[in-house]
Amino acid sequence: MKKLIIAVVAALAIVLAFGACKKNDKPLVSPAPSSAAPAATAPAADPHATTTDPHAVSNVLVPAGVGHKGTVLDVVQAGEYTYIQVNENGKQLWVATVGAKAAKGDVIEFADAPVFPSFQSKALNRTFDNLMMVDGIRNDTQK
Repeated sequence: MKKLIIAVVAALAIVLAFGACKKNDKPLVSPAPSSAAPAATAPAADPHATTTDPHAVSNVLVPAGVGHKGTVLDVVQAGEYTYIQVNENGKQLWVATVGAKAAKGDVIEFADAPVFPSFQSKALNRTFDNLMMVDGIRNDTQK
């Protein structure tokens, strides 16, 4: 009889534990307040976009010699995103990052990153054949 009661109590505990894990439920216990300093706020969303870009990355400092280096051919600003067309050793590619400063003729560097084929920018109403989303660029021309 004891084993049956233990089994029923264990099964009930499992059902209650998994039942409390619904996607929209609030936690059973509120988290303890953190004594750490508040985190930096994320950049504002693109005011021209209809949805938030899941591939958005934050702008970071890029060290020299990180991988890619090329001359800027075109720059298009769309809200917080900067789209930059680069000529790298005769090959043209588009990179996108948050809040970059670049102008035609500048030489920029950026780290290798995933390339998104047929990337549609809703803010620009444009589809890029291949777009590389980078964390940031190095532009020694713009100081």
